[in-house]
Amino acid sequence: FDFEQEAMTQVQVGVRQSFPRGRTLSKTRERREAEAAGQRASASLQELQIALDTRATWLELYYWLGARQTVRESRKAVNELVQVIQTSFSTGLRSNQDLLRAELELSLLDDRAVEVERQIEALIADLSRLIGPEHARRPLAESFQALPPPPDLQTIEDGLVRHPAADVEDALVAMRARDVDIAKQQYKPGWSLDTGYGLRGGDRADFASVMVVLDIPLFTAKRQDRRLAAARKERAAAKLDRMATLLDLKKVLDRTYADWLRLNERIELFNRVVLDRAGANADAALDGYQNQVTDFEELII
Repeated sequence: FDFEQEAMTQVQVGVRQSFPRGRTLSKTRERREAEAAGQRASASLQELQIALDTRATWLELYYWLGARQTVRESRKAVNELVQVIQTSFSTGLRSNQDLLRAELELSLLDDRAVEVERQIEALIADLSRLIGPEHARRPLAESFQALPPPPDLQTIEDGLVRHPAADVEDALVAMRARDVDIAKQQYKPGWSLDTGYGLRGGDRADFASVMVVLDIPLFTAKRQDRRLAAARKERAAAKLDRMATLLDLKKVLDRTYADWLRLNERIELFNRVVLDRAGANADAALDGYQNQVTDFEELII
């Protein structure tokens, strides 16, 4: 380790800069941009899912609060009927069976009231997780605000390609496409630049060196070809996943839209025919029971 023993003995300090093959840097940047777009779409999808869960839970809670009021009104009516039957039974006008059946119906309504309260508490707990307990326990409006009808089916279907779930898959397809581009760049030569400075002793002149190193891919079968084939398969799989996502969205849309149409038909039918006939049938059953031509079972049903 004598610094002055040989003419080439020196201390070297060097810098090396490697340059990726072809347009690897720009393709990598494009891949990261696609990945960022996918993350934004995923966040948007999560926000919309939370909003959807909140609305569905709120509607379910509104239903059960209405069920609570209906059960209370039914219990009040049956309780009054029990008192009437007790009076009639004491005078011998009604049988013991009618009284027992009325008391049984009252007990069933009490059981129904307990179940309604269970459903309400469970939904409030779900809503508390979504929007916080202070908002979940706020009183709901007494009247339900009419919701505007959705757009026509074709308009909604045309917008499925802009659904956040489709955006996530689009970003994944773009990422896999950039992976293919990056794999193609590996067939191009890479190069690096070395610069160095050597200090020599014994009044010898110092050395400066510059070197260019080329990395030429001569045998591509074991590395580049396999990497490109794998990238292409992943791109194809991403495209299939996107198609599957769009098909799933279309299926949900068709089923939900059909439910909306048919439920509207049922509501119209109930409002136009069923409620009037049910009320007339109830009045007829009550008159028949009062005139002792209808038994209690038909009345309570």
